[in-house]
Amino acid sequence: MSVRAAGLNFRDVLMTVGMTPEPGDIGNEGSGVVLETGSGVRDLRPGDRVMGLFPGAFGPLAVADHRYLARVPESWDHAEAAAVPAVYLTAYLVLVDEVKLRAGRPCSSTPPPGASARRHSAWPGTWELACSRRPAPGSGTCSDPRG
Repeated sequence: MSVRAAGLNFRDVLMTVGMTPEPGDIGNEGSGVVLETGSGVRDLRPGDRVMGLFPGAFGPLAVADHRYLARVPESWDHAEAAAVPAVYLTAYLVLVDEVKLRAGRPCSSTPPPGASARRHSAWPGTWELACSRRPAPGSGTCSDPRG
C-alpha cells in the first residue's frame, strides 16, 4: 500500500522511552491506498482507501495483512483515518474479549476510547450509557438514550 498518513498512539510513546518489552519500530497504524493484493484477498482492490494496523506506517510504502485493514469512509481524509485504528481496536477488544458485550447489556463509555466504544455499543440489542467530562446537552454529566 501507498501510505498517506500515520497515526501515533500511547504504545509509540512507550516504545520511544524504552518501556515496552517487545522490539519494533514506532508507527504501526495509518491509512493509505491499496496498490496490489495477494491472490487470496477478496475484500480489497487496488485503489481502495484503507486504514488499519500495519508496520511501516512512517514510510512511503507498507505491506499490510488485509485482516487488519478497513475501508476509509468517504467523508474522512487520510489524517482522520490514520488516527482511528488503535483506539477502535482497544475499544473492540475491551467490549468483546473483556466485557463480553451482548444483546441486552449496557455499555458505559468515557473519552477517548469511549467514543469508539460508543460506536461498538450500537450493536443490535445493546444500549449505551455515555459519560463525558462535559455535561450532555440539557442534562447532568451522563446521558442514557433510553430516557
